[in-house]
Amino acid sequence: MSVARDFLWLVLGRLLAAVVALLAIRISTQILSPVQYGLLALFLSFQTFCGLFLMNPIGQYVNRHTHQWWKQGTFFVRMNNYIFYVLLVSFIGGALACIWFFYTEPMTFLQVSVISGVVVLMILAVNLNTTWIPTLNILGYRAISVLCATLSVCMGLLCAWLLTKKSQTAVSWYFGQCVGMALGAVIAFKFLKCHEPKLRVQNQLQRRIPLIGRKALKQYCLPLAVSTFFIWMHISGYRLVMTHYWGLEQVGYAVVGLTLAAQLWGLFETLALQFVNPIFLKRISVADSVQNKALALSDLINALGPIYLILATATLLTAQALLCLFVDQQYAAVGVFVMLGGMIELCRVLTNLVANGAQIDCRTHVLVLPNVLGSLVSLGLIVLIASMGMELKWAAVALVGSGLIMLLSMVFRVKSKVAFQLDYTRWGGALMVLLVGVGYVVLMGLNGVDNNIVAKQDFWFQIDRLLWVTLMSVFFALILLWKNPSVLRIFSISLKSD
Repeated sequence: MSVARDFLWLVLGRLLAAVVALLAIRISTQILSPVQYGLLALFLSFQTFCGLFLMNPIGQYVNRHTHQWWKQGTFFVRMNNYIFYVLLVSFIGGALACIWFFYTEPMTFLQVSVISGVVVLMILAVNLNTTWIPTLNILGYRAISVLCATLSVCMGLLCAWLLTKKSQTAVSWYFGQCVGMALGAVIAFKFLKCHEPKLRVQNQLQRRIPLIGRKALKQYCLPLAVSTFFIWMHISGYRLVMTHYWGLEQVGYAVVGLTLAAQLWGLFETLALQFVNPIFLKRISVADSVQNKALALSDLINALGPIYLILATATLLTAQALLCLFVDQQYAAVGVFVMLGGMIELCRVLTNLVANGAQIDCRTHVLVLPNVLGSLVSLGLIVLIASMGMELKWAAVALVGSGLIMLLSMVFRVKSKVAFQLDYTRWGGALMVLLVGVGYVVLMGLNGVDNNIVAKQDFWFQIDRLLWVTLMSVFFALILLWKNPSVLRIFSISLKSD
């Protein structure tokens, strides 16, 4: 009953977050011009650079040990230095944004200073938000975690909308989002402090426990940092390169389509991992053998992987409907980027799923080669495509190809360290569905989205398509989940059982 209640909380929270996120895309594409949207995409590139390269390695280490530290009553003692580190990272991000815009865009010193200041505040708010709220979820406080996350996105959208009514700029929108993230972070932090276990031994030595030791920093965090840097290059850093070759306006158009796909995938991935990942972390923390740890990874991959293939198929088939519902008419021709964005996201989430194998023995060096390979291939292809004078959509195709290379190399690397097993029946069935979807799109033409897609006469046709594809996707997903032994083992675990 507890598992069902937790899952219900997560579903309700993510559904509301989905509505808010998609509404945000609709509002932002109505308010922001392609140039301003391209500028917003660059802000997010600096934010994700700090989040992935500088924060993610430390954050994963914290997540890996949250249960242990919380039981010991040393969680906040260890996290004291973490807050100062987040502040330092925020200023690094602001400095990088300042240098980039000062030398690449025709802006005044005041404009660059304002942008840098907003980037600092956003990086600070987002990283604290994505630390305290996931900690609530990991510790089993599902309801308050969902409430804080929902409040963050709702207040972010409200503030962004109010600010852009006065000034239709990327800076106004970005700062409004920052306010929402900060509010959610403060509430989550206060809740954790109120429920913090007391130190078992109150002495001066315990009050100076470091967050992370040198050995863990060297063996766990540094390899992970190298890996996440190249992940950033592949999923966000490419925007800087694209802007150099194609300009802010074209990149702004492309990013709308890619962002729509990324938002949808992010919502599904977050919903799945909010429920499954804390259980996976607990299983590998208490497992008494290598075989049980490998089984935990196998269950994670076999429970979510085939569902992701179904979601990719749905993204391909509903690209036009998604544009009709969630994007302003000035961006109506970006359907090809929604489709390609769905395939890029599929490669990304599957790679992340397999990469969880590095959490088992904290040997994150296995992640480096696949991410280096994928990012270098993507950047090389983008530069080649630009030098040949090809359209921007072919750069997105290059991102799909490099994502597939990254995924395959990640599977081979992790498989050599952890003997996980695939459920070939379910994976094969889901792959067949995806191939049918790809074949349909190829036959109908990848550019089957015209500039009249949001015309009123198309609206109900697109709604009808979206409903049918959604129903069929749910049907196939239920078949994959029915009597799935991996799912049954996952649902048998309670985070608060001990």
